[in-house]
Amino acid sequence: KESSRLRKNRNKYRSKYREALNAHRQMAESLEKERSENAETKKNLQQKEEELKRAYTSQEQTKDEIVELKKTQIPISKQELRFLAVLLFFFGSISCRAIVRVLGAFKVPLALGKVPSVQTIINWVQRYSLAQFFEKRNYPCLVNYKDIWILDISITINAEKILSVIRVSGSHYAKSRGYPSLKDVTCLVSATAISWTGEKIAEILKNLAEKVGNPLAILKDGGTDLRKAAGIFMQAYPETQVIADISHIIANILKAKYNEDPRMIEFISLCGSISKALKQSLLACLVPPKLKHSARFMNVHKLFLWAQKVLELSPVGRAQQGSMLAKLRAAIEDLPKLRAFIKRFHQEASFCLKLQSLLKNKGLNSETFAEANEMLSNLAQGELRNALFHYLEQQSQVMNTLSLEKTGLIISSDCIESLFAKAKFAHRSGFQDIHSVAITLPGHCGQ
Repeated sequence: KESSRLRKNRNKYRSKYREALNAHRQMAESLEKERSENAETKKNLQQKEEELKRAYTSQEQTKDEIVELKKTQIPISKQELRFLAVLLFFFGSISCRAIVRVLGAFKVPLALGKVPSVQTIINWVQRYSLAQFFEKRNYPCLVNYKDIWILDISITINAEKILSVIRVSGSHYAKSRGYPSLKDVTCLVSATAISWTGEKIAEILKNLAEKVGNPLAILKDGGTDLRKAAGIFMQAYPETQVIADISHIIANILKAKYNEDPRMIEFISLCGSISKALKQSLLACLVPPKLKHSARFMNVHKLFLWAQKVLELSPVGRAQQGSMLAKLRAAIEDLPKLRAFIKRFHQEASFCLKLQSLLKNKGLNSETFAEANEMLSNLAQGELRNALFHYLEQQSQVMNTLSLEKTGLIISSDCIESLFAKAKFAHRSGFQDIHSVAITLPGHCGQ
């Protein structure tokens, strides 16, 4: 019994000893691990301290270089800074806020003491534009009665509209090739009003003619207010001719022919439903282009070109269920039924674009008039052909009256549309007031 008791106690103490030994070993291992981690942490801290020292040394060297650069660098003058800001706005086509960020990025190379604010940039742009307006408008060469005035009214901005009148040389095509750009024109009028009437516009044109002389012709679109103003102005200056813009004439011809056509109404309705079906889907890249309702026939050819391209993506034959082709066919619905109408309208629109390209780039002269008539003779008989023949005959009479058979007559107002596009850009760039927007227009014109 005693030996049995001793054996049990011995086994008990042995197990306790083993537990204590294992605990000691674990503690020793944890201490060793902590020592290694502390050594590694200490090493990392030393490396970070060295990196901070190097960064601090590099920063001090950079500061010294900047100080030396400022000592040797000639800071940009206020005149150069204003010129740079105006250049970035009118030719770089970036907003006033972006100009501030650009100047801030180049603050050190330009040695700028303080970056100008957004309002300062706006003030510089307006001052430059006003200087351009009064300098060009009072220039003696304007009083030569050999200019063409292009006038138009902008879209509504803050419940008001801008009336703009720009001048271009009547002999533009004799001096340069291609359609006149904004570099070739001068802004004569940039006025704002809630609404414009023919009488009000005619009064402005008469006052302008007293200062710079009456023009050879007035180029306008098909607006009733502009047509009435041109008629009133011609009563005071009967030698001045009126030119109709070819783009608006063609748009009005297409509108008169197709606006009430059931196929056109069905096509426009289908495009709307297709747009809703394709948006927020994998086929969103095939959404039809969006057109403005007020000027739909100015760019309606884009919609028919889209329709032709989409129909080409859906060839004849069955489509596998669930495939992209099956989804496309489900989205375009009844569009294939109008394939013949789409093809016919696209052919007519392509012909009109080709005719416009010819007359815009070369002007209406004896050669282009003959070439346009030859193109029209190959067109199928119909309303479009008769209306275009009538338009060309009218404009050829104006061309002969002004003796521009050799040089060419300007019959497009695209440049003033480009000017109004600049006005929209100015409105988005920080010029919230329409009067401020109107002030910037002369700055976009001229060299």
